[in-house]
Amino acid sequence: MNRSVPHPLRWVIGAVTGVFVAWLSWDASGLSNPSRQWVVVGVVAISVAIAEVLPEIRATLPQPGLLTLLMLVPLAAIYGCVPETDQIPDVGMVIAAVAMIEIVTRRAMGVGWYSVACGLILWAGVFGATGYDRAFIGSFMAFWPVVLFGLVIRAFPRVRNSPVVVQLIFWVLGGAAALVVARTGALENGRRPAAVDSIRAVSVSAGASIVVAVIVTLAMRRRPSS
Repeated sequence: MNRSVPHPLRWVIGAVTGVFVAWLSWDASGLSNPSRQWVVVGVVAISVAIAEVLPEIRATLPQPGLLTLLMLVPLAAIYGCVPETDQIPDVGMVIAAVAMIEIVTRRAMGVGWYSVACGLILWAGVFGATGYDRAFIGSFMAFWPVVLFGLVIRAFPRVRNSPVVVQLIFWVLGGAAALVVARTGALENGRRPAAVDSIRAVSVSAGASIVVAVIVTLAMRRRPSS
């Protein structure tokens, strides 16, 4: 999967990934319960959203090991909000090992690897939620850094040509929001309070990202051409 992959195909890949993650977590998280059908919809929706933006993110951050290491941010957020965490170190070691391979070989993996990594992280969250609504919401929110960065580079194309340090600001903003929800909203008693805290975190981080993106865009326009 690369930037030339048609969008409908991305959606299909994302939907299949989401269904597979839900199937793997079906018993552990009680997804057969009618009251948790919204979780299955959420898993598929976040999988489709990730699949939609991953190719552009991979093209924007081609540095070997960088994007793989950034995947540890949503994993850390999930670790902070799910009650079952035994599976998370294993996923983290896989991600760290692949990042090391990329750094040593000086060659970044294809976008297919990042799809697999996101699928593993999402599974770690949905499986680890063990039926708690707030933990499901925290697991979905953990991917806000990925989605936020994808939305920013689409809405503000000049960000793609900005220095890596500047690009990482958006990842930091999204990651901070995810981690805040992991330690506050995802630990609230009930689905609604967790969702409200998630919406607040998304709004603040998105607003800050727009401000930074506008500044970057204006700066890139004024930069003298070589």
